[in-house]
Amino acid sequence: MSDETTSIVAWLRSLPQNRLQSVGWLATCIERGDHRQPADRDELTRVVVNACGADAPLAVVQAAARRTCELFDVHPRDLFGGYRYGFLIPARFAFYTGLSRLGWKGRRLGRAVGRSHGTVRHGVESAGFVAERDPAYAAKIEDITNAALRALKEQTT
Repeated sequence: MSDETTSIVAWLRSLPQNRLQSVGWLATCIERGDHRQPADRDELTRVVVNACGADAPLAVVQAAARRTCELFDVHPRDLFGGYRYGFLIPARFAFYTGLSRLGWKGRRLGRAVGRSHGTVRHGVESAGFVAERDPAYAAKIEDITNAALRALKEQTT
């Protein structure tokens, strides 16, 4: 672990348990590296199927999710989960935008990522505003789109 990560874990462990119920659990997860990408593809498949359902185009969603997790250093459970932590929002919005650039719109995109179509629409709009001002964020969205597009081409051939 890096010095910064070690200091964050030490700070979390110093907080009183009644202040935040899951402080110990969160510190343990960070120490184990659970916030990072999964070690095997089966775990990503389980996360995507649990979040999206079996009818989603699994290979495309997986490719976009895997690339998003790599670029933003988040775990797929967090990408698809219900957490509202601030560091997850740019990753989710980039993920939604990457898939929307493949032509998925509205309810179909919402079903594919396990969210309502309003949530996804808001995420795509917000990502567009950020991408206009931040070229690095725009490049990440482009990378996610390309990963999903490659998976779509492999699926159709």
